[in-house]
Amino acid sequence: LVDPTRSLLTGATSTRLFGRLSYDVSDNVNVFVEGSYAKNKTALTNAVHFAVFLPLSGNPYLANAGVTYGPGADGLPLGVILFATPEFGTPSAVTGSDAWSVKAGLNGDLGSGWKFSTTYVHGEVKQNLTSREFNMQHLYASLDAVTPAGGGAPVCYVSTLAANPLPGCLPYNPFGANRNANMAGLNNWLFANSISDVINKMDVFSASINGSPFDLPAGPVSVSLSAEYRKNSLVRSSNSDPAVPIDTLGGAIRGTVFNTRFGINNTGLISGSNNVKEAGIEVLAPITSAQSAI
Repeated sequence: LVDPTRSLLTGATSTRLFGRLSYDVSDNVNVFVEGSYAKNKTALTNAVHFAVFLPLSGNPYLANAGVTYGPGADGLPLGVILFATPEFGTPSAVTGSDAWSVKAGLNGDLGSGWKFSTTYVHGEVKQNLTSREFNMQHLYASLDAVTPAGGGAPVCYVSTLAANPLPGCLPYNPFGANRNANMAGLNNWLFANSISDVINKMDVFSASINGSPFDLPAGPVSVSLSAEYRKNSLVRSSNSDPAVPIDTLGGAIRGTVFNTRFGINNTGLISGSNNVKEAGIEVLAPITSAQSAI
């Protein structure tokens, strides 16, 4: 059996819609419009929550875990630790996309063998990723536990500062399972949603006309004129741009290793567009044929 907490095979939902209308304005002209819509949503599960941090001397949880260190001022880094914990459940993420397009056009017969066609298309695709992960600012603050000046239960280092730049901080003990009584509070404090959105838009306008202006001895000359304009744009936004480091609150957040806001998904910002203009002409001129004298 597949363990759903360790599998990439998860549930997905999908919706598809399509419609088309066509109307003959006259015997020679037809107008049409069609639209489509697609929606997808997939829930994903990863392995376990993990993080890398610098445990600092003076952390009471180190002593409780049997870790000793030499003399020196509190707050000195003691080395890098990678820890993973299933205490907070299975990491989860949801990806989704919404795509829609509209196409409208006009086709007609101008007579004397000439035909025309015009088409306009607009389409948009929006993709979203929402991933529940460690809020690294809160996590580093919670991992930097100290014993308050008057003694007692461990508290966050930031909570001992006069200005207390991060109210509500809860100390977290990562050195062993089931060592934290307030798991519900830690769940709310340590985690946040890493969110990124991508919007891709496309506009296309095309027109063509074709017919036969005259005949050669071997047959009619065919001419086709066409033009097209395309514009594409893409914008990606997120609340986890890796170019923006976490705010250490003037050094109040200690023991940091990585500067990204979230533990796993940190998505950069993108904004760009381009456009293409095309025009073409095709001529088919028969030189000879079985029916001609040439």
